[in-house]
Amino acid sequence: MTSFTIENLRYKASANQQVEDAISYYQSPEKRRIALRKALAASPDDARLHQYRLRLTSPKLVAQAMASGVFLSYSRADELFVIELADHLREVGVQVWLDMMDIETDFDWNFAVQSALTNCGLMIAVLSPAALKDEAARSERRTFFEAGKLVQPVVARRCDLKDVDFWLSPIDFSRDYTVGLHSLLRALSIEVF
Repeated sequence: MTSFTIENLRYKASANQQVEDAISYYQSPEKRRIALRKALAASPDDARLHQYRLRLTSPKLVAQAMASGVFLSYSRADELFVIELADHLREVGVQVWLDMMDIETDFDWNFAVQSALTNCGLMIAVLSPAALKDEAARSERRTFFEAGKLVQPVVARRCDLKDVDFWLSPIDFSRDYTVGLHSLLRALSIEVF
């Protein structure tokens, strides 16, 4: 029985190494996240994969993603909150893309949104009961997630997040906007004096 256990451990170590090699094969963090998501789907309880997940969501990688621009995803019901958030983020130097501010009136809205989804490296997903039901916002989050990009959830109004899977921890603005903003800036590694 001892040899059987040792053989199982060797096989498990070999399988883990194969997963690690497969994920490490890709150069970009986005491609690595896609590979890791597939590995986690096959082995959701694998602690080693969860450690790798933490590495792929490090503050350095969040800052790297943010350098390509930040896409604000929201439901129209949360428009006032989003405008205020976009203004505060721009004040501290964050390159924010927001449809109602960044699409010219004569430009094709769908094309502009798809282009921003492709070009931005980080999404701030403003969540509320309306946003969780809004098909356009859900589609934007899904597009970003499936591309291996990072989504930073921000809770504008209390809602049930049990069926929503994000790799970055949600930041709660629903109780106190100022506390939420400071928490978000800290999560984005932005120092405000």
